[in-house]
Amino acid sequence: MRLVILISLLLSACASPKGSPEAFLERQQEAREARVEEVEQAIDDLPDWFTDVPQENDAIFSVGSATSPDLQLAMDKSILNAKRMLADRIEGRLSSQVKEYITETGNKSAPPVITDTERVTKNIMREVNVAGYSVKEMDIKPHNTFFRVYTMLIYPVGKANQLLELYKERVINRTKQEKIDKGYLDLDRSVKKEEL
Repeated sequence: MRLVILISLLLSACASPKGSPEAFLERQQEAREARVEEVEQAIDDLPDWFTDVPQENDAIFSVGSATSPDLQLAMDKSILNAKRMLADRIEGRLSSQVKEYITETGNKSAPPVITDTERVTKNIMREVNVAGYSVKEMDIKPHNTFFRVYTMLIYPVGKANQLLELYKERVINRTKQEKIDKGYLDLDRSVKKEEL
C-alpha cells in the first residue's frame, strides 16, 4: 500500500508545477488520505478484548495502549495508561458543574435571546492503591516506525487480591503499634510528673 502512495506522489509531482497552489492542495489531500489509512489500519489492528473489556464480579479489568520507537517504553506507557484507568475505576470521583445564563433583550414582539452555558468537569484520583494487578493480555503491533502496544490488566477485588489484603493488614498492624507506642509514652510522662 505504501508503494501505491509513493507512486501516486511521484505521478502527482509530474502533473502540477511544484510550487503551484494545485500541487500544495494535492500534497495536502495525499497526506490526509495517508493519515486516514493509518487510522483505519489502527482500528483493524485493535484486539477484540481492547474494545470488549470483560466483566467479572471478583475482578476489575482495564486497558491501555501506547506507541514508542522503543519497545520497552511502549510497553511501560501502555501499562501506565491501563493503571490510570484502573485507578479511576477503583476510586475515581467525578464532579461536574453546569452554569446557564439566559437573558432576553430588545423589543417585545421578538426579543433576541442570549444564552451562555458553561460546563466544568473534574475527575479526581488521589493515590489509589492498585497493588495486586497483573497483565492479562498484551498485544504488540508495528505502527509505522513505532511499536503499538495494547495491554489489559486484571485487578482482583476483595479477598481475591491477596497482595492488597496483606497491605491492609500491615497498615492495621502499624496503626496498632503506633497506638501502643503512644500509650507507653503517655504512661512514662504521667509517671515522671507524679515523681516530681
